[in-house]
Amino acid sequence: MGRPATGSPRWNPKTACWEARITIPGQGRKPVPLVDDKGKPTVPACLNGTPGTRCTCTSCQQAVRVAKIVSERSRDEGRVSEETRETSNEWHTRYVKRHAELGKTTRDMTGAWARWPGSVFGSLPMVDVAREHIIKTRNLLTEAVENDEISPKRAMNIWSDIIKAPFSRAFHDDDPRYSSVRVGPEANNPTIGVKPPVTKEQLDEEARERQPLYPYEFLQVISCKAIPIEDRRRIVVATYTYARPQELYAFRWTDADWYAHELRVRRKLVFRSGEEVPGTKSDAGIREIPIHDNLMPLLQCMHAAAPSDDERILPFTGSSRKLEKYSDTLREYLKLAGITRRELIEGTPDHMPFDWRSLRTTGCTWMAMLGTDSYVLAKYSGHKQPETTWASYIKRGPDLRRRHGEPFPPLPEELFEGLPSIGQISDSGSEDSSDSSNLGSGRRDLNPRRQAPKACALPDCATPRWKRLTHSTAESGLHVGRERAGWGELLLERHVLAGPGHEAGGSGVRSSAVCRPSAEVRLPGNGNERGPRE
Repeated sequence: MGRPATGSPRWNPKTACWEARITIPGQGRKPVPLVDDKGKPTVPACLNGTPGTRCTCTSCQQAVRVAKIVSERSRDEGRVSEETRETSNEWHTRYVKRHAELGKTTRDMTGAWARWPGSVFGSLPMVDVAREHIIKTRNLLTEAVENDEISPKRAMNIWSDIIKAPFSRAFHDDDPRYSSVRVGPEANNPTIGVKPPVTKEQLDEEARERQPLYPYEFLQVISCKAIPIEDRRRIVVATYTYARPQELYAFRWTDADWYAHELRVRRKLVFRSGEEVPGTKSDAGIREIPIHDNLMPLLQCMHAAAPSDDERILPFTGSSRKLEKYSDTLREYLKLAGITRRELIEGTPDHMPFDWRSLRTTGCTWMAMLGTDSYVLAKYSGHKQPETTWASYIKRGPDLRRRHGEPFPPLPEELFEGLPSIGQISDSGSEDSSDSSNLGSGRRDLNPRRQAPKACALPDCATPRWKRLTHSTAESGLHVGRERAGWGELLLERHVLAGPGHEAGGSGVRSSAVCRPSAEVRLPGNGNERGPRE
């Protein structure tokens, strides 16, 4: 035999009335306000100002008695009274819980319900929702699509997943999985026969593919002096990081790990409200994006010019509509740079015109051109499955590389105009060699490094040693030296493999030098000859 029904009365200060907590078959435990037919409280407030079952005042004791009566009646009838029927919002909360118990995703279901159907009939009981309420909700979605607030695909997803599917499970006769959320028979479903908010033509338009910029076209754009330099830098960062626009504009300088060459993705910017919220589009969106070697110098110079580390890397104020207008401007920039490809400028039946999100497509395609593993690329782009990356963003693979240029090319020097130069940053940081964490911007480096030794030159020779390795007469062994010059991170790898009987400059001597960034860096010579390590 079950526990006797008590109603567990509690005082609700928000509604200023007593509530009985009862268990309804198939609905779980829920609060029921103790009010009359007109919505007025049937039990007065506590006389002592401390409402509770232990209070001995007449009001609290009356609440205990009334709550018990309501609970017993609800248990006998299997439902709540007509005056306290479950609202649509309350029903949807139970539906989401049951949906999750069946192992299905519930992400964004609560927020989408509150914004669209909840704003129309959320306070009405589910059994009172009529066809006109569904039509009104459908019209709101249609209006949002026409005003470019949401895409046709998003509107259709809301219509299918947030309205049609829940109501079909609320009004059904033969689905045992959702029997606990059943409200009535299928004939009472108010969504039957209501047309969706978008047409097939709109969905076909949305299904068109985005096309990437080829590397040589990208260089045309960022080298075009008719385009504002701030927008050219914006295009570079968006392409080289291939982040979603909501993630891109949420980047702050504190998200940059200079030592690991990474950008941490931890939040997104809601364009509609202008607020930053933790998390991204999916759990896979929490990730680290590698900073390409050709992007690193530009980011470091931009960081040196930033007023504080807490500033956003790419400031943005506005809305999603402003971002859409910027896509129109972006296409004008392509024209200024001399790019005339029709699928980029005007679009085709199969291709969307180039927009701001196409820069993400460009970066992902370039990664594929480099032969990046599909799982690694999915991780960098924030997708759960590699299939999503290839289906949505990877249009062409390594075959583009031979015919359309090298991806992620070095940046032109004019992009650094107006920013602290690498030399200035290096010279400012070398004033106090005892503290290698001081930067030219006057702020502390996030990842201070130990001061590296300077490169040395051969005696009586002004040419740096790394350029004259072929004339080395080193003994047998392996010598690897790493030199750093300022922020350019001049990395010199010297592999000297020579033994007795080998002449200098033979096939056993190899040298390679990689300099980042592409700025003139002078290696001072100190005249000290260093031999190979033993």
